[in-house]
Amino acid sequence: QGGVDPMAGDETIGERERLAEAVYLGLRTTGGLELHQNDWTTVTSWMDAGWANRQGDRLVLTPTGWLRLDSLAVSLVASFGGRKVRRM
Repeated sequence: QGGVDPMAGDETIGERERLAEAVYLGLRTTGGLELHQNDWTTVTSWMDAGWANRQGDRLVLTPTGWLRLDSLAVSLVASFGGRKVRRM
């Protein structure tokens, strides 16, 4: 509408940004973020602190964890190194 190209705000993101987006999105949802088996050691302290819970193979933040979402997501992305996360 108004002659504005709907793709004008389009941007290309790299694998690292895609990973960060997947982590942030997963942690924001009630379904949580699916983690690989070896990633659970990274978040054990979060569960001990009451910031997250494990629901099967998914990490779900508690209300207190939501308050720390940004720092938790950054920490988790850093722990993945160059690996990809599973799709939500």
